Amino acid sequence: LDEASSDLCEPPHCEKERASVQASDAHDAIARRAAIDSTVLLKNTGVLPIDTTRVRKIAVLGPAADTDRYFAGGGSGNVPLRRPVTPLAALRARSASAGLDVVTDREASRAADLV
Repeated sequence: LDEASSDLCEPPHCEKERASVQASDAHDAIARRAAIDSTVLLKNTGVLPIDTTRVRKIAVLGPAADTDRYFAGGGSGNVPLRRPVTPLAALRARSASAGLDVVTDREASRAADLV
């Protein structure tokens, strides 16, 4: 955006949009599709899919894994979520069905608990 249009998303320019329902099922579907389509895995050297006969525990590190708050910037990060699911909660749900234990750095009392 150029300098003249950079304030288009600030009041009073978008009062109608800010007053609209942005947490509808349709918006949820668009957001989910955007998240799925924008996920990028780096080079997989045979680590994925996880071999559950060899791996029994997954360590999740950092505070971003267990929050439904957007960590940077603004804009759509400030739209309240109707059904928030943290990355950690989603990973735990998926891992439970595979019999994997998920441990976070905040839960581990010592580094050995993470391995």
